[in-house]
Amino acid sequence: RTACENSGYRFPALDLMINLAPADRKKEGSAFDAAILCALLASAGVIHADFSDKCIVGELSLSGGVRSVRGILCMCVAARDAGFTEFYVPVQNAREAAAVHGITVYGVHNMREFIDHLTERNFSNRTVALIENGSWAPLAAKVMKEMLSKCKNITYTDNSVKILSSLNDESTEK
Repeated sequence: RTACENSGYRFPALDLMINLAPADRKKEGSAFDAAILCALLASAGVIHADFSDKCIVGELSLSGGVRSVRGILCMCVAARDAGFTEFYVPVQNAREAAAVHGITVYGVHNMREFIDHLTERNFSNRTVALIENGSWAPLAAKVMKEMLSKCKNITYTDNSVKILSSLNDESTEK
């Protein structure tokens, strides 16, 4: 609760039960702290991010900082082998985790930084307006739509906004 509030988020007023399944797997230590907080905030609707391809590891301090954990190399290999494409680790562990090929590693100082990173890159469930400004705009709009094609639930507004230059041939000669 304190780490959450010190990261700038209000701790949800929920009755909680956190299940670390499967039961036959060994789970000890504080490496799950950051992932549990993210799941809690997402389930309460405080943050909106797609965690389906992300693995989050780190111990939380009371200030909201993310502390290093042991065994990061093995965790990173397991995450990659499980199909994750992004691996978020304490900044102290980032260099070690980066030795694993086939997964993108992000070093995180604190939970606020991590959540800001996730939400600034999250374009799911959004309405997007593409503004045409010049003759190159249709090509730029096509490229933007291709870039956003992997995002979930994207709605595009009509191309009703066009910005035309107020300069004519006479004024450009002056």
